[in-house]
Amino acid sequence: MKTVGRRQQRPITDVPDADALRDAALHSEVVAKLSGWRGMPKGVFRYKTHAEANRHQEAYQIRFMVELARLRQKD
Repeated sequence: MKTVGRRQQRPITDVPDADALRDAALHSEVVAKLSGWRGMPKGVFRYKTHAEANRHQEAYQIRFMVELARLRQKD
């Protein structure tokens, strides 16, 4: 098994610490900003190959990641 990252999960406590509250607030802000993003069009798509379908999906994932990076830079 490969380990990616070293962040430790915070223990559940009765009283949250300031870092946990700040991280939760930041997460909520990003989710709220991205909830209105309509990057992937709705509908049924037909592709000739799996590669073509993958390219289409990857293009929208890249657009989403760029938008997320822009939102994070503004904060």
